[in-house]
Amino acid sequence: MGADIGKIAIDGRWSVVASGVNCSGGGVFRGDGALVCVRRSATEDVLQVVEPAGRVETIPLGASFRAGSLVAAPDGTILFRENQTRRLWRLTQNAVVTDLELPEGFVPGAMAITSDGTAWFIAGPALVRVNKNGTYDVFRDDALFERRQPGAGFSRLVAGAGGRLWLAIPTEDRTSGYHRTGAIVSFTPDGSFHEELVISSPTLVAAAHDASVWFIQDIPPGFFGPYVPTLVHLTRQSEPQTFGVPIGFWPVSSHDLVVDSQNRPWLALTDPVARSRIAVLR
Repeated sequence: MGADIGKIAIDGRWSVVASGVNCSGGGVFRGDGALVCVRRSATEDVLQVVEPAGRVETIPLGASFRAGSLVAAPDGTILFRENQTRRLWRLTQNAVVTDLELPEGFVPGAMAITSDGTAWFIAGPALVRVNKNGTYDVFRDDALFERRQPGAGFSRLVAGAGGRLWLAIPTEDRTSGYHRTGAIVSFTPDGSFHEELVISSPTLVAAAHDASVWFIQDIPPGFFGPYVPTLVHLTRQSEPQTFGVPIGFWPVSSHDLVVDSQNRPWLALTDPVARSRIAVLR
């Protein structure tokens, strides 16, 4: 059982690296080109390392373990969180797994690592920096969440160029019929937040090498007819550009978004007619 793991070249050519690998959780690439992903079962999660030559290494994490938010550091280590706990975990390139328990009140969500190796994570409406000496710095801007429901916070976090971080605030869709539009927010190295774009349902955020950001605008709250997700490109202090997502039949689901070295976005899509496929904006 399992699926093929392959790679797609810049020109679109597909080649198989390994077969029978079950990557059911989001994967990341180490600096040596190995893919690290999560294999899930009813009882536990394990890490799988798929090397470029096709060798697959399985790393147990313990019974009932649930892993999330894998991110790769420049030194080749992988940082991930244990879901619904205050623990962060680190996997070294020689398969050593260590953990770090965060202070009370820090339950990490999405994580990112900047080019200097600094780890960041979101915890509700706060952005937290993990310092190498074991301390933490917390950044928040309460004005971003004024008039939002209690418990509102950031939903996405990615590291961009020049030490910038990109975050998303989800759209609120309350049973009362009230809707509050979401937003794309940048966090600059000087420690300040900037609301760059107010937009419905931003998901699947991916940073580009030119300091811009791509994301999917998903189904607007309160809109129940056929709706196709939209791909949006945003450069700071510029009007966003929107692009249609190719579909075979509604409904279409967008599962993943990455940007290559030429700043082109690649999308993993699924719909009832064309099934699963990869699309690139040329």
